Amino acid sequence: MAGGHKHKWTKLLKTGYFGKKGFTPVRRTEKRTINLMQVSALAMSETINLASLGYQKLLGCGKLFKPLTIVVEEWSRKAAEKVEKAGGRLVKPEAMSQP
Repeated sequence: MAGGHKHKWTKLLKTGYFGKKGFTPVRRTEKRTINLMQVSALAMSETINLASLGYQKLLGCGKLFKPLTIVVEEWSRKAAEKVEKAGGRLVKPEAMSQP
């Protein structure tokens, strides 16, 4: 088509041929995350099981003021540093279920 990338280009843009959303990966899964700031507000005892609450990953935003044992599937590097600095520890759910 003559003029396809010149004066007729605007007609092609108006048809919606190129889309607006972009590419969506087929295997993408979203993980339910929680920050340390929210964990410190939730913690009533020295052990908190985030896996049973439905959270899959712990992120390192915020501070932890007391030592906690946190049960969660995954955690970020910064979250691990802050928990260890406060005197707590991170545990995977598989390790808690074994005797």
